[in-house]
Amino acid sequence: MHKLRKLFSAWILLFGLLCASVQAVEITKIIVEGNKRIPDSSVVAFSQLAVGSDVTQADITAAIKSIYQRGLFEKVSIEVKGSVVVIKVKERLVIRKIDVKKNKLIPEEGLNDILKKSSLVAGEVLDPAKLKQFAYVVLNEYRMNGYPDAQVKEKITEVSGGMADVKIIIVKGGQYQVRSVNIENNLAFSDRTIQARMSLGTPNLYARIFGGNYYSKQAFEKSKADLINFYMDEGFLKFTIESTTVKKVLGTKFVDITVRLNEGPRFMYSHIGVYGDKEVKAVKVPEIESLQSGIKSGQKLPFSRRDIVELRSKIASAYESKGYSIKSIEPKVEPNAEQATVDLRFFVERGIPVTIRKIEFKGNTLTMDKVLRRELAVNEGQVYSESGVQESVRRLSNLGYLKNVQPQVKVVENEPREVDIIYSLEESPQATANLEMAYNDTDAIVFSTSLVHPNFGGTGYNVDLKLEKSRIRTSVSIKGDVPFVLRNGLGVGYRLFYNKQEDASGSSAVSKYTWQQSYSAEKMGLNLSATMPISLYQDLSLTAEVNKNNFGYDQNNPELPATVVDSIDRYGNNLWNLVMNAKWIRSTLDRAILPSSGNREEVNIKFGAPMNESFTSYMTLDSKVGIFKKVPGWPITFNPTMRFGIGKGFRGFTNITGCLLGSTDPSCQTELPFDEKFYSLPTNPVRGVMTFGEKVNGKAIGGDLITTASMNVFLKPLNDDQVIPSLFVDGGYAYNDHDFDFTKWVYSTGLQVRVMTPIAPITLVFAYPIKIDGTSSEYGKDTFRYLQFTMQANLY
Repeated sequence: MHKLRKLFSAWILLFGLLCASVQAVEITKIIVEGNKRIPDSSVVAFSQLAVGSDVTQADITAAIKSIYQRGLFEKVSIEVKGSVVVIKVKERLVIRKIDVKKNKLIPEEGLNDILKKSSLVAGEVLDPAKLKQFAYVVLNEYRMNGYPDAQVKEKITEVSGGMADVKIIIVKGGQYQVRSVNIENNLAFSDRTIQARMSLGTPNLYARIFGGNYYSKQAFEKSKADLINFYMDEGFLKFTIESTTVKKVLGTKFVDITVRLNEGPRFMYSHIGVYGDKEVKAVKVPEIESLQSGIKSGQKLPFSRRDIVELRSKIASAYESKGYSIKSIEPKVEPNAEQATVDLRFFVERGIPVTIRKIEFKGNTLTMDKVLRRELAVNEGQVYSESGVQESVRRLSNLGYLKNVQPQVKVVENEPREVDIIYSLEESPQATANLEMAYNDTDAIVFSTSLVHPNFGGTGYNVDLKLEKSRIRTSVSIKGDVPFVLRNGLGVGYRLFYNKQEDASGSSAVSKYTWQQSYSAEKMGLNLSATMPISLYQDLSLTAEVNKNNFGYDQNNPELPATVVDSIDRYGNNLWNLVMNAKWIRSTLDRAILPSSGNREEVNIKFGAPMNESFTSYMTLDSKVGIFKKVPGWPITFNPTMRFGIGKGFRGFTNITGCLLGSTDPSCQTELPFDEKFYSLPTNPVRGVMTFGEKVNGKAIGGDLITTASMNVFLKPLNDDQVIPSLFVDGGYAYNDHDFDFTKWVYSTGLQVRVMTPIAPITLVFAYPIKIDGTSSEYGKDTFRYLQFTMQANLY
């Protein structure tokens, strides 16, 4: 009985305490303690408590949580003493300064950006969690770059006034570079192919010279993931990495990696098809039909995950071209592990056609909207097409005065069948008015003044007014073009020019290497051109020019080539010419500046005819091909280029037709006029070779036939694309009399750096000869320049 009485008393006491805990107390006063910087009123406001209101234990808990959420306090507690609420706080320190010591990996501007985004700057409240997070980001960056033993230490020193100095010290530790990656048990692909797909592979020449390819656990895990994705993309759906071994090389900072693979079978297509309603099935997708035809004929067609993305895009384009709107394209992959085959089906659901209500441009402060609109592949009022939007981006990006073009598609509010498209873009620097003193190897010092505007008044019109004066040359020209004169894209251009060249054969400063300036010349003319698009990526331009030439030479110079002397003696001065030019250009480049993908092909046919019968008529064909291909996962773009140019001269005008038809008349065996021959420039086609091609008396004579090839490797641009380094290998030769001989080609290799300055582009070339004309050459020894400095030079 006594025990029951005690148990009952305990329950009564517990019930009383619970009732007291939930009983509301009316607040008569709120006291704040511990705060130094933050006013009492702010702390009370943060707590959401107020004098005169009732407070329960739940209100106290909520008040503490609310104050903590402000991020200003390290500790918060609340006591209720009768009707008085006491809020006790400990304020977090405020950063007075923050220093990062011994950081040589992350650029200062990048580090400052991370600190700013983490609110770790002077004047901000110090949040230990954000400090730890910042230290983790820095630590991970070092470990990804080959410092597996790196440590990041934080030191907080409290100073007066609730301020703190924060010091972050980075201890790098040892850095290990991958020396070799050994691949075992691979049958489908070579070691080199596999290593090229791994972000951490056998180091290439670039990594050995400039650093990189450093080992870390994180980098190695990413590299293994790259390898798995590569095999999966190629159809090896059962691929696994059986084992890996990382071995440090004793006494060095290198590691050797061994990766053992289990490739498994390569899966082949057993079926592929597009499924949907009747209209869906009626649309032909050529790429799908090609695969279906191959499967039916018994071909072994390997499955690739990349096919899913590419075929989905082709399907979307095919349906959009028919005016259909696509709601969804859902691919379904059904592998058969036993037979190593894949059944790939695309389920297409047509949606309600979506119309483009409005197209806007954001960021064009100078360029008129109509200039941008005429480049679009889809316009307002048309059915929305994703492929059309992307083609519009490509066209806008190929305008030389725009960059960073990004589309944004928004569904119109309360109108699900309409969308608005906003193209965000940046305008590159446009008009440049320069007073320059430049230098190049042809003219030495050049003084010039110019007004160049690729987007005059925001109209897209190009205007280029230029006056140049060097020691032996004066040049004045005004040129421009007006695109989209007609709605079909036809544009017109013009050029009015005057050039005067003094005889430089006796100068030691100029014309050291070619006979291009061994005569005096005065030339003036006017040309008009028309450019028209003939397909999505192709343009054709036609130009007609009338010019007048006056030539002269020093009769006391015995070294002048016979071609120059004979031509001037035979035809004299005051020569009026009609020049017709046709140029075809096909470009699929993704942008005009620093392209990373696409091709550019160009063929230029030039025909010159005299206004009298005594002069030499001529025809030239000059073709160029350039390809740009960015290496996936690397800041490198390969750019192979090739050039083939050939020309022929004809005595008089009436003989041209017969000569072109193969006449053996002696008048058909005439060289090009000396001023129309193919010559080299200081920085191309074979950089460093100053006397390119056949020579007379030690100087290049120019040629009727030119063949060249070059491999450019563009490295990662620096300083916001203002500094563009590239490696190159050049080869080629210029021949006379069409006497092609591949063994005569000369070669060079080296490094080129292009620097964009407010005045003009500067090109620095460091070249090294691989093979050049030596003393044993029938045309004499080449002059080679290892270092070249040129302003006003082209990049490609």
